[in-house]
Amino acid sequence: MMSKPGENDCPLVVDLDGTLLKSDSLFESLVRMAALKPWLLPGVPLWLLETGKAGLKKRLAPYVAGEASHWPYREEVLALLRGEREKGREIYLATAAHRSIALAVAEHLGIFSGVFASNGPVNLKGRVKAERLRREFGERGFDYLGDSAADLPVWREARQAWLVGRESSRLGRQLSMVNPDLRVIPVRSFEWKSLARALRLHQWVKNLILLVPLFLSGDLSGRRLFPTALAFLSFSLFASGIYIVNDLADIPHDRRHPDKRQRPFAAGSLSLAAGPPLGLFCLAAGLAAATWLPASFSLVLAAYFFLTLLYSFYLKRMVILDVIVLASFYVGRILAGTLAPGFPISNWLTGFAGFIFLGLSCLKRSSELRVHGADNRESAPGRSYRVEDITVLESMASACGFCSVAILALYIDSVRASERYASPAILWSLCPLIVYWYGRLAVIVHRGELRQDPVSFAVSDKGSWFCALAASAVVALSMLIRVDF
Repeated sequence: MMSKPGENDCPLVVDLDGTLLKSDSLFESLVRMAALKPWLLPGVPLWLLETGKAGLKKRLAPYVAGEASHWPYREEVLALLRGEREKGREIYLATAAHRSIALAVAEHLGIFSGVFASNGPVNLKGRVKAERLRREFGERGFDYLGDSAADLPVWREARQAWLVGRESSRLGRQLSMVNPDLRVIPVRSFEWKSLARALRLHQWVKNLILLVPLFLSGDLSGRRLFPTALAFLSFSLFASGIYIVNDLADIPHDRRHPDKRQRPFAAGSLSLAAGPPLGLFCLAAGLAAATWLPASFSLVLAAYFFLTLLYSFYLKRMVILDVIVLASFYVGRILAGTLAPGFPISNWLTGFAGFIFLGLSCLKRSSELRVHGADNRESAPGRSYRVEDITVLESMASACGFCSVAILALYIDSVRASERYASPAILWSLCPLIVYWYGRLAVIVHRGELRQDPVSFAVSDKGSWFCALAASAVVALSMLIRVDF
């Protein structure tokens, strides 16, 4: 875009939240405080009443100290600002964020000639910001780049209006009347795929584990099938709500992760303000579906919820205990799929699931450490493991895998199996299948070729699908065919 005559002599002032930054520094601070000290949340309205918005920002700002270098900035806006600065133009940051945050952003980017921000009792927003910039640069003495209706008073004082958004939007039309010579930096509007990723709809596949007790029972009647399907829906919605809570709590660590930094909240493609209401909606919808199921299912759901919260805020940073908790989440799905249709709990199935998922959890941590080791990091952000722990984790994973096979072998030779299956001996084919599937996954992790959760990998892996179909065929044959060995 060509500059107007004398344009480089006119400073360009840019807003921070929503303009230069995809996110909002106030919500960043609030979410971080909620993750570190959730018991302080009820006091936020009181702080707002006592000290006003500027005082609230000052109180919350320390929670994001050192985070400015990892925040999601708009690359198109940064490119514009750097280009203008190379032409010799002065660039200023004017934001309603607290001054400590604005200075951290300025230090990180290194392109600003000066900073205007909220400080003390002054909340530098709207008319207050407009008056401050008019006093500094004079009437029509600056160009302004913003994104919200709160910036309209500033645009009225500016010589040139720049909008981060869409010219066809309501704000764009309003701004065209304030300053007909409007310049627009188009940015992506809301995307449904970002919402789907935040809800982790692809992770709903994991909840198919709830169907395992139904499949193993061989009873596919409506009185068993309907409550199992409802349990799947309830657990999936509930899990989506918990994923959102976990993602909000884990944002600083996700932004330091080579893959997780692309998650919607961490990347800024979904507003942090949308996170809490979206999470509450999913939790409420999941709970509503659970009211149609036995009370025992609701107890499992409640235990899953509270254990996940403990995991998100505390247990994920505790060595070994975190993988035990991760495994319990999957065992909880097995129990939920057992209790919803009214099946008796099987100690055999619970024991097998406990060991297999504990092993997968160890492989998950080992995989993460290998990724970070390849990036020359000694540990994984937000975790207490170090790269040298890989050997221990992979040893535990191997032991857990063989323990699960041993439990399966003991079950095949038990009275319970002879009562349920026409030919329990056919089930012996499952043992080499599981050894092959689990061993292949362990080798992939050991080679550093796995960059995702092992369960998620298995869902999309052709080899895993082959093993799953073969195992299903073996179980079906052992139920339907009687063979005397």
